[in-house]
Amino acid sequence: MIPQGIGVGITAEMPTLQSDLKEELQGMTTKVAAEVNPVTAVKNTAKISTIGEKLSSKDIKEMEGELNLSFPKEYKDFLLKTNGGMPEDEVEFDFIENGTSDEDEFEQGSDIHYFYDDNEIMESYENLVDEELIPDEYLPIACDSFDNQILLCLGKGDNYGTIYFADAESEESEDSGWVLSKVADSFIAFLGM
Repeated sequence: MIPQGIGVGITAEMPTLQSDLKEELQGMTTKVAAEVNPVTAVKNTAKISTIGEKLSSKDIKEMEGELNLSFPKEYKDFLLKTNGGMPEDEVEFDFIENGTSDEDEFEQGSDIHYFYDDNEIMESYENLVDEELIPDEYLPIACDSFDNQILLCLGKGDNYGTIYFADAESEESEDSGWVLSKVADSFIAFLGM
């Protein structure tokens, strides 16, 4: 037998607790949606002016087929919404740059000059892979103000979807291409830097 009066206060407080909980969940849902949605993440990071023609899912599938690569969903969503673009304000990011030897690591900073549209992606990819400056599982998606490349790793394995910085002025050796330095674990993480 439960003594009378126990739970009366809880019952009276239930509507308030439920309302508070609902508000808290809505706030968390909005925050998570912004972190997962690349377009929201870009808009929260910087205003992007669209530079490319509007793409369809079919256009992106054709690009993937032509390159024999599969893009992460968040990057496909970004291309569908913006197809490249230039930040209206300066957007900078920091990372640890790899040097030409194992001991050469140092803090580095760069910026996003602009994101490539579909045509620039294809042209840059073909040129950089043909010149053996980048491996064929890396997709150039943007450049900085000094024409260094920002790459999306699309190789199978743990690095899939990882963002790398390719320093156009550094080569490990004449036959090995540019030195690549990891910038972010994903496209979304990169946009949020």
